[in-house]
Amino acid sequence: MSFEKLFSIIKEKFLQADVSRVKSHVACEFQVQGEARGTFYVEIKDGEISVEPYDYYDKQALFTATDKTYLEICQGELNPMIAFAVGRVKVTGELSKAQIIGTLFE
Repeated sequence: MSFEKLFSIIKEKFLQADVSRVKSHVACEFQVQGEARGTFYVEIKDGEISVEPYDYYDKQALFTATDKTYLEICQGELNPMIAFAVGRVKVTGELSKAQIIGTLFE
């Protein structure tokens, strides 16, 4: 799978999320490893979500995982919190911001 295809799936999933309950600014970068290698960011601000295929230099948290792991999370086959707990997703930065992103998939 190409990065463009994976990003399209991920973006669609994020855009379906209800971010109205998120009251703080959240800016996270996602690094994809594997065949679909690439980088994208998710920003939640003022009740709106943006998902773009670029680096985010002022990120609050950085997620790193394989393309397969991100796809499993988007398809509901893998809980993001479990993926983090077992080391399939690495997170650096502000864990409180990363948790907000994780709750979008519950």
